[in-house]
Amino acid sequence: MTGIDPAEIDRGGALRHVTHKAVADAGFRQAVVWSPADVGRRYGLTTGEVAFLERELIPRLRRLPVPIEPADLPANLEPFDRILTAGDGPPSPSAGSG
Repeated sequence: MTGIDPAEIDRGGALRHVTHKAVADAGFRQAVVWSPADVGRRYGLTTGEVAFLERELIPRLRRLPVPIEPADLPANLEPFDRILTAGDGPPSPSAGSG
């Protein structure tokens, strides 16, 4: 990932909250897709988190069905959790510590 400082990504906090809300709520998803910087300001995302949202998460959010039925929510959240937890993006600031 170029242009994104891994130290700016806190995948356990506000970015995860915004992502989960966008998956669950189609109206909020539209706000995230069309105004990620505004959503980032409102939820206190760093510049790096907004960039990660734009580059890695929004393209996937656009492909979700509208609406997502409650029974289908866990299956639709899983790919986003995987990205936020580990492999598909830059490591979280706490990666490798412990």
